[in-house]
Amino acid sequence: MNARNEAMAVTVAVQAATRYRIVPVAARAFGRLNERNQVAFNESLGEGRFAARFYDGMQIRPLGTLGGASALATALNNFEQVTGASSFDAGGRVHAFRWCPAMGMTDLGVTRGGDESEGSDINNMGDVAGVVRFLDDGRPARAVLWRPGERPLDLGVNRGVTGQLFINDRGQVAGTSFDAAGRPQVFRWSRTERVVLLDDPAVFGSEARDINALGQLTGTHGNTPEGGLIPFLWTPGQEFLPLFDRAAFPFAMNDAAMVVGVLLDQIAFAWTREDGLTVLGFAGGGFSNAYDVNNHGVVVGQATNENALHAFLWTREGGMVDLNDRVIPRSPGVELSLAFEINDQGTILAQTTDGTLVLLLPFPG
Repeated sequence: MNARNEAMAVTVAVQAATRYRIVPVAARAFGRLNERNQVAFNESLGEGRFAARFYDGMQIRPLGTLGGASALATALNNFEQVTGASSFDAGGRVHAFRWCPAMGMTDLGVTRGGDESEGSDINNMGDVAGVVRFLDDGRPARAVLWRPGERPLDLGVNRGVTGQLFINDRGQVAGTSFDAAGRPQVFRWSRTERVVLLDDPAVFGSEARDINALGQLTGTHGNTPEGGLIPFLWTPGQEFLPLFDRAAFPFAMNDAAMVVGVLLDQIAFAWTREDGLTVLGFAGGGFSNAYDVNNHGVVVGQATNENALHAFLWTREGGMVDLNDRVIPRSPGVELSLAFEINDQGTILAQTTDGTLVLLLPFPG
């Protein structure tokens, strides 16, 4: 590990930087942000039920349901399309959906006699990657691609899938399947290559965590049969690269293959080919977690500072700063405790200590 990087976050003086104004979105909610500063989010209704909604920058629109009592939004693109899962009957079973303001919620259905489905991710073409599940006969969950105007396409991941799927604008899908021994195994699917498996005899128990615009994947793998949670960068057909030899969990990656997440000793990290591992934290802080990075290399997350949780922003030049110190005007009693996502415009999706979901919009001047 590079000692200079270990100390960077607490030794570099923070330079003059962007200020933000707060736009409240919803109470007791969580969501996703796109490049147009729009948010798909979910409000808790209690008893495990959620109401999915869309903030278009001016107003909040309800997504509705497919006939049941609850819907959950999981992803959105830059063209006001949202995917997720909605209940469609009194028993609470769910189907994947695609929603847009003009058409409302469309049921994406199932394949091969499946009972349930859910959308995990959506790209800017409106392609939805998700899973179909079978409730009664023990068949494993199937990876499925729903393209507008086409029948659902089973991706041919024959041992089933687990966890979240990810899709980029090339239509490449990443996820986690199983090998012959039943261990988790990362795959990437494309229309030309079909299913490509991370099939390295030195890799045990791999899990996909993100895919970027170039089709590179990040995730974790076990470096021993007992597991090790070593983060990696994988470019199918070219290389498999463990990022470093410390146990860690990556959360996001940008198009330059900069990976951010948390070391398993509860300290945030950023990794690039140029700098290797950089450990992120406030001076004297005991916990930090990096949740997202944009294509300019700006990282956001959550960290402790003076025994309280604060949303942070980190740059290579300026180090880590408390986002509460960047809000104009500063509202008494409003504390930003967590930053979920940042887009390439610099807008941040965050949460206050009372659970309110907010946008932080860069302040002109």
